[in-house]
Amino acid sequence: SSDWYRYIGEDTAVKCKVENARPKEASYHEEDLADSETLNKTYRAFLDELILSDKHKANLLERGLGEEDILAGGYKSMPTLSTAPICHKLMSAGVRLEGVPGFHKKNNEWHFVQYLGKNGTGFLIPSKDVYGNIQGLQLRVDNTRMTRKDETLELPRYLTISSAERDFGTKGTTRPHVNLGKK
Repeated sequence: SSDWYRYIGEDTAVKCKVENARPKEASYHEEDLADSETLNKTYRAFLDELILSDKHKANLLERGLGEEDILAGGYKSMPTLSTAPICHKLMSAGVRLEGVPGFHKKNNEWHFVQYLGKNGTGFLIPSKDVYGNIQGLQLRVDNTRMTRKDETLELPRYLTISSAERDFGTKGTTRPHVNLGKK
Protein backbone atom coordinates (compact mmCIF):
# COMPACT_ATOMS: atom_id res chain seq x y z
CA SER A 1 0.00 0.00 0.00
CA SER A 2 1.12 3.56 -0.58
CA ASP A 3 -0.46 4.93 2.62
CA TRP A 4 2.35 6.27 4.75
CA TYR A 5 2.74 9.05 7.26
CA ARG A 6 4.18 12.02 5.44
CA TYR A 7 6.13 14.41 7.59
CA ILE A 8 5.21 17.96 6.66
CA GLY A 9 6.72 19.86 9.54
CA GLU A 10 9.06 19.54 12.45
CA ASP A 11 6.67 17.38 14.50
CA THR A 12 3.88 17.08 11.97
CA ALA A 13 2.72 13.86 10.32
CA VAL A 14 -0.43 13.02 8.43
CA LYS A 15 -1.52 9.80 6.82
CA CYS A 16 -1.93 10.43 3.12
CA LYS A 17 -1.33 8.84 -0.26
CA VAL A 18 2.28 9.13 -1.31
CA GLU A 19 3.19 7.51 -4.59
CA ASN A 20 6.10 5.06 -4.44
CA ALA A 21 6.46 5.63 -0.72
CA ARG A 22 8.82 3.46 1.26
CA PRO A 23 8.77 3.11 5.04
CA LYS A 24 11.80 4.51 6.84
CA GLU A 25 14.06 2.16 8.71
CA ALA A 26 13.16 2.34 12.38
CA SER A 27 15.64 4.56 14.19
CA TYR A 28 13.57 5.06 17.30
CA HIS A 29 12.40 3.15 20.35
CA GLU A 30 8.63 2.75 20.79
CA GLU A 31 7.01 2.08 24.16
CA ASP A 32 4.28 -0.47 24.94
CA LEU A 33 0.87 0.98 25.81
CA ALA A 34 0.51 1.90 29.48
CA ASP A 35 -2.27 0.43 31.64
CA SER A 36 -5.71 2.06 31.89
CA GLU A 37 -5.02 3.77 35.22
CA THR A 38 -1.79 5.35 33.95
CA LEU A 39 -3.45 6.59 30.75
CA ASN A 40 -6.23 8.23 32.77
CA LYS A 41 -3.88 9.82 35.32
CA THR A 42 -1.46 11.13 32.68
CA TYR A 43 -4.09 12.52 30.31
CA ARG A 44 -5.98 14.22 33.16
CA ALA A 45 -2.78 15.82 34.50
CA PHE A 46 -1.83 16.99 31.00
CA LEU A 47 -5.28 18.39 30.23
CA ASP A 48 -5.29 20.21 33.59
CA GLU A 49 -2.31 22.21 32.31
CA LEU A 50 -4.14 23.37 29.17
CA ILE A 51 -6.90 25.87 28.46
CA LEU A 52 -9.90 25.87 26.16
CA SER A 53 -9.78 28.92 23.89
CA ASP A 54 -12.85 31.11 23.46
CA LYS A 55 -12.98 30.05 19.80
CA HIS A 56 -13.09 26.34 20.68
CA LYS A 57 -15.57 26.90 23.50
CA ALA A 58 -17.87 28.76 21.08
CA ASN A 59 -17.58 25.83 18.64
CA LEU A 60 -18.69 23.37 21.32
CA LEU A 61 -21.54 25.64 22.45
CA GLU A 62 -22.72 25.91 18.82
CA ARG A 63 -22.87 22.11 18.71
CA GLY A 64 -25.36 22.12 21.58
CA LEU A 65 -23.06 21.36 24.50
CA GLY A 66 -23.70 23.29 27.68
CA GLU A 67 -21.10 24.89 29.93
CA GLU A 68 -21.28 21.91 32.34
CA ASP A 69 -20.94 19.42 29.46
CA ILE A 70 -17.84 21.20 28.19
CA LEU A 71 -16.24 21.26 31.63
CA ALA A 72 -17.12 17.61 32.33
CA GLY A 73 -15.95 16.55 28.87
CA GLY A 74 -12.44 17.86 29.50
CA TYR A 75 -12.08 19.53 26.08
CA LYS A 76 -8.91 21.62 25.74
CA SER A 77 -7.22 23.55 22.95
CA MET A 78 -4.17 21.90 21.40
CA PRO A 79 -0.99 23.64 22.58
CA THR A 80 0.72 25.69 19.88
CA LEU A 81 3.89 26.36 21.87
CA SER A 82 6.49 23.86 23.05
CA THR A 83 5.03 21.28 25.39
CA ALA A 84 8.41 20.43 26.97
CA PRO A 85 7.80 22.67 30.04
CA ILE A 86 4.42 20.98 30.69
CA CYS A 87 5.98 17.53 30.30
CA HIS A 88 8.80 18.50 32.67
CA LYS A 89 6.25 19.67 35.25
CA LEU A 90 4.29 16.42 34.92
CA MET A 91 7.42 14.29 35.30
CA SER A 92 8.50 16.30 38.36
CA ALA A 93 5.09 15.56 39.90
CA GLY A 94 5.60 11.83 39.33
CA VAL A 95 3.31 11.51 36.31
CA ARG A 96 4.43 8.74 33.95
CA LEU A 97 4.67 9.71 30.24
CA GLU A 98 6.15 6.45 28.98
CA GLY A 99 3.60 4.31 27.19
CA VAL A 100 1.04 7.11 26.83
CA PRO A 101 0.13 7.89 23.19
CA GLY A 102 1.01 11.47 22.30
CA PHE A 103 4.11 11.74 24.46
CA HIS A 104 7.59 11.18 23.04
CA LYS A 105 11.19 12.24 23.48
CA LYS A 106 12.99 14.68 21.22
CA ASN A 107 16.52 15.85 21.94
CA ASN A 108 16.33 13.96 25.24
CA GLU A 109 13.28 16.00 26.38
CA TRP A 110 9.68 14.83 26.66
CA HIS A 111 7.12 16.50 24.37
CA PHE A 112 3.49 16.06 23.35
CA VAL A 113 2.93 15.68 19.61
CA GLN A 114 2.08 18.75 17.57
CA TYR A 115 0.47 17.30 14.45
CA LEU A 116 -0.17 20.61 12.80
CA GLY A 117 3.12 22.28 13.55
CA LYS A 118 3.39 25.22 15.86
CA ASN A 119 0.81 27.26 13.90
CA GLY A 120 -1.94 24.64 13.58
CA THR A 121 -4.93 24.76 15.85
CA GLY A 122 -7.63 22.41 17.04
CA PHE A 123 -9.02 21.04 20.26
CA LEU A 124 -8.45 17.81 22.14
CA ILE A 125 -11.34 15.46 22.82
CA PRO A 126 -10.84 12.91 25.60
CA SER A 127 -12.05 9.37 24.83
CA LYS A 128 -13.48 7.88 28.01
CA ASP A 129 -14.38 4.33 28.97
CA VAL A 130 -17.58 3.26 30.77
CA TYR A 131 -16.00 4.30 34.10
CA GLY A 132 -15.20 7.83 32.89
CA ASN A 133 -11.46 7.14 32.63
CA ILE A 134 -9.62 8.86 29.78
CA GLN A 135 -8.10 6.17 27.56
CA GLY A 136 -7.04 8.28 24.59
CA LEU A 137 -7.33 11.64 22.88
CA GLN A 138 -8.55 12.83 19.53
CA LEU A 139 -7.73 16.14 17.90
CA ARG A 140 -10.47 18.06 16.07
CA VAL A 141 -8.61 20.07 13.46
CA ASP A 142 -9.79 23.65 12.89
CA ASN A 143 -8.60 23.89 9.30
CA THR A 144 -8.41 20.66 7.29
CA ARG A 145 -6.49 22.28 4.44
CA MET A 146 -2.77 22.70 5.04
CA THR A 147 -0.25 24.18 2.62
CA ARG A 148 3.45 23.45 2.94
CA LYS A 149 6.09 24.34 0.37
CA ASP A 150 3.61 24.83 -2.52
CA GLU A 151 1.82 21.58 -1.64
CA THR A 152 -1.75 21.48 -0.34
CA LEU A 153 -2.84 18.58 1.84
CA GLU A 154 -6.39 17.75 2.89
CA LEU A 155 -6.35 16.53 6.48
CA PRO A 156 -9.05 14.49 8.18
CA ARG A 157 -11.23 16.57 10.56
CA TYR A 158 -10.43 14.22 13.47
CA LEU A 159 -7.03 12.68 14.23
CA THR A 160 -6.27 10.03 16.85
CA ILE A 161 -3.43 11.22 19.05
CA SER A 162 -0.42 8.96 18.60
CA SER A 163 3.31 9.27 19.03
CA ALA A 164 4.17 6.18 16.97
CA GLU A 165 7.39 6.38 14.99
CA ARG A 166 8.82 8.89 17.44
CA ASP A 167 11.50 8.11 19.99
CA PHE A 168 9.94 6.65 23.15
CA GLY A 169 6.54 7.24 21.56
CA THR A 170 3.50 4.98 21.71
CA LYS A 171 1.01 4.11 19.02
CA GLY A 172 -2.41 5.59 19.65
CA THR A 173 -5.50 3.52 19.02
CA THR A 174 -9.02 4.60 18.26
CA ARG A 175 -11.11 3.79 21.27
CA PRO A 176 -14.85 4.01 21.63
CA HIS A 177 -15.97 7.06 23.58
CA VAL A 178 -18.70 6.49 26.11
CA ASN A 179 -20.87 9.52 26.80
CA LEU A 180 -22.10 8.95 30.32
CA GLY A 181 -24.65 11.76 29.91
CA LYS A 182 -26.76 13.25 32.64
CA LYS A 183 -28.93 11.13 34.89
